[in-house]
Amino acid sequence: MRNTSIAIISAVSILPFAQAASAADLPLKAPPPAAPLAVFSWTGCYVGANLGGGQVKHNLTTDAPPFPPNLISGVARTAINNAGLASLSHTGITGGGQAGCNWQPTTAGWSHLVLGIEGDFNGIDGDVSRNTGNVVEPVSGRTVASVDHIGMNWFATVRGRVGWAFDRFMIYGTGGAAIANVDASKRFAWDFADGCPIVNGLNECHVGGRSSTRVGWTAGGGVEWAFRDHWSAKAEYLYADLGNFSYSTFNNGAGFGPPGQVANHTVSTKLQVVRVGINYRF
Repeated sequence: MRNTSIAIISAVSILPFAQAASAADLPLKAPPPAAPLAVFSWTGCYVGANLGGGQVKHNLTTDAPPFPPNLISGVARTAINNAGLASLSHTGITGGGQAGCNWQPTTAGWSHLVLGIEGDFNGIDGDVSRNTGNVVEPVSGRTVASVDHIGMNWFATVRGRVGWAFDRFMIYGTGGAAIANVDASKRFAWDFADGCPIVNGLNECHVGGRSSTRVGWTAGGGVEWAFRDHWSAKAEYLYADLGNFSYSTFNNGAGFGPPGQVANHTVSTKLQVVRVGINYRF
């Protein structure tokens, strides 16, 4: 009986060691795989706002057709054509809103590419004027005065975007169509006695203007940073060429009814914009 008890006690005593040895012989269980890091994607649509500065530049020319049929002398034609040459520019504040969509492929080798389309509408402080006062036009030797006003209060663009993304940071180029309303007016006077209204001692003979919605092209580029999953900030430069438009004025002096003395005036407009913006992606 005693021997039996000793045997039982000995077996119980070595059991934990046997279990431990057996467990040591089992293969180790691999740890669970780590969760993959989330990859940011620019795919999706967005709305946002922008604020910046814009420089508007207008080049002005005048072409009074020669006699005949235009009732104008060579000296008068030289005076009005040369007085009509001007380059007017103005830098002001611009701001507005934009909306667009991006698509970023997942195909190997192209996963950094981002394609998109964006449209924006913006207000701009783009009015500019000149008043030469009474000056002597040097070629003709005649005293002339020209008062010009060019206004542009809004512009819009519709552009494609091609970007290259480094996770949450993207550089891109952009280009497309630009639209803006431009209005122009002129009050021209000279020292010819044409029976026109007298303003500051000169005959104010050519008065008129026109408003035109211009459609041109735009190109530029920028950078964008997605600082939150749904929010991004951008900095952007755009150059826009809005083409040109013309309007005519007629000498309103006595004896100069249409199609009497005609002068054709052309306005060519270009725009540069530097701005920052913020987008909400959904």
